[in-house]
Amino acid sequence: MSTTDHPPLHVAVVLPPAPYALATSGFLATLAAVEAEIASIAVKDAESAQQAATIQSRLTSAGSALEKQRKALKDPFIAAGKAIDEAARGPSDRIEAAKAAVKAKLTAYDAEQRRIAAEAEAKRQAELRALREKAEAEAKERQRIADEQAAIAQPLTNIPEKTLMLLARYNPAQIVTTAKQVGSLFAPSITCSDTSEITDGPAVFLTAAAAMQHADRMMLAIRNYGKPVQEPTVAVMDLGDDEPAQPTATQAALAALESAPAVVAPKPAGVSMRVLLVATVTDINKLPEQYIVKTANMAAIRARFCQGFKDGDPLPVCEGVKFEVSRSPVSTGRPVF
Repeated sequence: MSTTDHPPLHVAVVLPPAPYALATSGFLATLAAVEAEIASIAVKDAESAQQAATIQSRLTSAGSALEKQRKALKDPFIAAGKAIDEAARGPSDRIEAAKAAVKAKLTAYDAEQRRIAAEAEAKRQAELRALREKAEAEAKERQRIADEQAAIAQPLTNIPEKTLMLLARYNPAQIVTTAKQVGSLFAPSITCSDTSEITDGPAVFLTAAAAMQHADRMMLAIRNYGKPVQEPTVAVMDLGDDEPAQPTATQAALAALESAPAVVAPKPAGVSMRVLLVATVTDINKLPEQYIVKTANMAAIRARFCQGFKDGDPLPVCEGVKFEVSRSPVSTGRPVF
């Protein structure tokens, strides 16, 4: 786009030539003399009161003359300022409109990016929860297997004495092998205590045998029958200088996801989103007292009671309002300053 399509914006103003005379030397000399006269006057009788009233009238006239000259000197500059403001209003409005348009686009973009980031972060948190649950379940399963293996290594202790005496006459390996083959046919709820009434050999025992998974422990119990009880030994694994066990795939994935930064919305350079909390009162009647400011409507009070009041009128009465008469001298004449 060529710059010739957009000519420069000029403002034509006419200002009076300087200097600008606001007050003459005579005016300022008279003001100094009046100030000295006021300092020496004492209002104590009718004559001195009239002298003071005349001075006030002269000062009022002086103030009016000074204000008239001030306005006369300033009006051209005010007009020039208005012309400049008016000329700038067009481009200024266009700038503000353009800013509002791009602001709306950036706001919409930020909202969309925040939504995308929130969804991504929610997905990451869901994955974290799922991995934590999976890791916990795997740890519980590993512990269950370890406990089960540890339990298998110990003989059953709830086999009745009578049963052990009977079964000890037979080959333990034969009993266990047969139990493994046939035990799965019986209900898992059958326990070794069900063998308390065994009166015949292995065949009778199998009809009331423990579940198949107890067979190895049953064999240990039979073999240990009649032997001294030994304290269980604890196997200690010597890891030496080897590195600690590697984490599982689930643990590695969980650690990687936990160390990853939270998903945040991208921000363009040069622009920051100003965050303000905006409060809007929807029902003032529900607000706590500390958030309510009570202000008297003085305009309504003055319109109702003060306007039209004349000297000598009785003071009006209004609950919560104190009325008093204020008196001050006002110049009625306009003598020359």
